[in-house]
Amino acid sequence: MRITWVSTIFVSGIATAMIFRVAPGYALPSVVFWLLMSAAVLAASALVISRRRAAYVLLIAVFLIGCWRGSYAISDLDDSQLASASQVATIIDASTITALEPIRQNIGDALNQTIGQSDAGLSIALLTGDRSYLRADMVANFRSAGMAHLLAISGLHVGLLGGLAMAVSILAFGRRHSTYLLIPLVMVLAYAALAGFAPPVTRAAIMFCVFIVGRVLGRGSHTIPALALAAMLMVALEPAILASLSFQLSFAAMLGIAFASPLLEGLTEITTSRPLDVERPELLDRIRKFVVGSLAVSVAASIGTLPLVALHFDAVPIWSPLSTLLAVPALPVLVSSSVAVVAVVNASIPILPDIIAFPVRASTEYLAFIADLFANLPPKPVQTGAWSVWMTILYYAAIVIAVLQSSRLRSLRYRLKSARHGTVDRIRVGLSNNIGLAAVFSAVFLVLAAAMWSIALSRSTHHQNLSVRFLQTSHGESIFIETPNRNRMLIDGGADASQVADTLAEMLPIWDREIDIVLLTHPDTDHVGGLPEVLRRFSVDTVLHSGQDASSDSFKAWADAIEAHENAIVAWTGMQIALDRNVTIEMLSSGCADAALQCANTNDASIVTMLRHGNVAFLLTGDIERSAEVRLATSILDLRATVLKAPHHGSNTSSTATLVNAVEPAAVVVGAGTDNPYGHPHPEVIQRFNAFVGEDRVFRTDQLGTVELQTNGERLWMIR
Repeated sequence: MRITWVSTIFVSGIATAMIFRVAPGYALPSVVFWLLMSAAVLAASALVISRRRAAYVLLIAVFLIGCWRGSYAISDLDDSQLASASQVATIIDASTITALEPIRQNIGDALNQTIGQSDAGLSIALLTGDRSYLRADMVANFRSAGMAHLLAISGLHVGLLGGLAMAVSILAFGRRHSTYLLIPLVMVLAYAALAGFAPPVTRAAIMFCVFIVGRVLGRGSHTIPALALAAMLMVALEPAILASLSFQLSFAAMLGIAFASPLLEGLTEITTSRPLDVERPELLDRIRKFVVGSLAVSVAASIGTLPLVALHFDAVPIWSPLSTLLAVPALPVLVSSSVAVVAVVNASIPILPDIIAFPVRASTEYLAFIADLFANLPPKPVQTGAWSVWMTILYYAAIVIAVLQSSRLRSLRYRLKSARHGTVDRIRVGLSNNIGLAAVFSAVFLVLAAAMWSIALSRSTHHQNLSVRFLQTSHGESIFIETPNRNRMLIDGGADASQVADTLAEMLPIWDREIDIVLLTHPDTDHVGGLPEVLRRFSVDTVLHSGQDASSDSFKAWADAIEAHENAIVAWTGMQIALDRNVTIEMLSSGCADAALQCANTNDASIVTMLRHGNVAFLLTGDIERSAEVRLATSILDLRATVLKAPHHGSNTSSTATLVNAVEPAAVVVGAGTDNPYGHPHPEVIQRFNAFVGEDRVFRTDQLGTVELQTNGERLWMIR
């Protein structure tokens, strides 16, 4: 406890200097300060000589030393004008980080090359600390779900790496000599250097070194003294680091875990009263301890960081303990598999990229799914705009009191354990096999985690690629586009009033009913009929249309719906929209060829779009007929596309040889309703497509149902 006291008083001195400027040369004149320091040192010396306890006087001296060291922090913060914490919190000089930059770049390149940029960001952040590759939507979801701490390298990741290195070292050298401790020590320090010695990593690395020293000396390691020593060393080297939010959150979380977790575990530990000769299966006990312990640690960390989160972010996520509990099991998979990917790529081992990348993609998708789920799950984070610095200080003052009473907390935990049998007798649910409520809770947790992972994996393929679904309709057509980052666009809605809305409701998660863009190519009933219901049941950000009118009841319902919509826009020829990174859609034609003239029919006024992802393109043609096809083929220099959506459902008034030759498609999709009254598609048109692309590359929604094509920008797949 001596290290704990000295470290706490020293850090308190620096904090006092920074907050109240009680430091030499600031609120406290230098002469007065050094007189106080001299008096404290002389008094302590006199007490030591007289063989009396000088602890309290020495602690006063330590506090004053902290105030003196804090004056340097004040100077640094004044010079930076209270810049961001990352700008004032550095432990090593820039040359060290620069020397490691080629290694960090190599790791990023290997992961981007194998995993793809849309998924490699999380792996890169956890291996190198570089968060520039993280998607903005993922960062926002992690923050709203209370999982933002998982995006940065922290003690959790250092502990994971140290534990794995320790296991390998023990396997290689055994425990007879201290040599086995060298490998994990080097690995942890190298990892901390690679991460740029960010405050959480530095704290964890120092604590791990204390743990190693304790092993070498044959003494046990204790969390609180190690934590206190880490804090003292870090602020002694760089006092301004105390202003770093990363430093504050890291130590607050560890403080909460160290003191609140044992108490919470005691409160949540539940067993059943059972005969002494009946033993619970060991596996159930392990599951129970893992779940209860993990939940206790998660809640404890949230308790420790609560006032800082409230102070800096003005909101406290409600679901943080549960979301973190469900997310943590995926982190070892993500980190270890990411390391394996980097090793395989750099060693040029001939392993299929999809095989070594699967664990990384699966765990990334799972974490993104958990963040997305809890970010949108009510209730939303509690707003804490009135939270102040003084409330934060009072909160942690209570924590300090709890530290001083830690022996009583341990006694309370013991009493809770001793009394648990009577508690369980009151809440037993009569399970015949004597499995406790904790085991039931653990089983439910495992089932929930497995279900979420399964759902996440089922969506992982869509997350990697651009997905274009040509929906099955009874009459008409509808196209649903989903980008790698799940930006969504719906083109047309079929004739049925609710069919497309029902199909989308089945496709999309129940908690995510957002569509970024709805586009109506032209006002015919077989394209507009289902869109009013889509606008009613889903949150649509932008509505695009051709500006053409019609007299049908379906179009009147559509007109009423977009009149009430705040962002309805008439599309124009040449309009381009960036749906996602490397995914664009361009309006090749919108309305009549001559805006001053009325089109012969609404079909030729259809909006024609070109959807591109990398080297793969989809030409989506609406219901244009011969004259509009010729106009496109002659006015656009390069009309080539990988996929052609057959114009006008494969009618013999469209899909001319002129258009097909200009597009040179590799595949054709015919969107024809199963009950359309016009006999679409026409046999001659199908024969023309079969001759050009091959019968196995002509996909008809009236025969196959919904046709889904996916692409990564280089290759194209049909999903069955």
